[in-house]
Amino acid sequence: MHTGQVCRGCRRDNIQHSVVSKIHAYFRLALRTITKLLQPFLRHVMSPSAKPDSHRGALPGIPRRMRFTLVEVLLAVSILVFGIVGILSGYAKTTDSIRVAREHMDVYGLLKEKMGEAELEARSSTSGLAHGVTRGDFGERYLEYEWQRDVKAAPYEGLDEVTLTITCRRNERVYTLATYLVRPEQETDD
Repeated sequence: MHTGQVCRGCRRDNIQHSVVSKIHAYFRLALRTITKLLQPFLRHVMSPSAKPDSHRGALPGIPRRMRFTLVEVLLAVSILVFGIVGILSGYAKTTDSIRVAREHMDVYGLLKEKMGEAELEARSSTSGLAHGVTRGDFGERYLEYEWQRDVKAAPYEGLDEVTLTITCRRNERVYTLATYLVRPEQETDD
């Protein structure tokens, strides 16, 4: 249930729904326009009084220069079909690209958030980050993502190497960010 807020999933569905409804409206408009253009011709062809002229297959009242040959009609229909297929495949690719871009932006924000938490934890602790692997998820906010943080001593003195990995459960994509954090100074008694 939503409490006054629109969740990200609903916003995505609304965007896709509005694009699909716009395309549907354009197709209805195109079909209505074609029907209006062809209506006089279809009315004449479908009427029982339509009899061929002296020319073979000619219709009365339609001059020869205004008629289309079968090749012209087939060519026009094939161009129309290829155009519609091209538009729909472009729409599908664009929708997929938008979904991937949103996923990248979500993961970027999550990586930033988790790395910020690691930095705060390293600064607040007197011994720095605990070495080893820590795993978790993002709770209800992002159900499809899980994270893993690997902390180990860096080859440089006073630094820890932190590797943060986020995995998307839906498509098994893995995003990794690695950095070095400074270990807090150890107090020595002399």
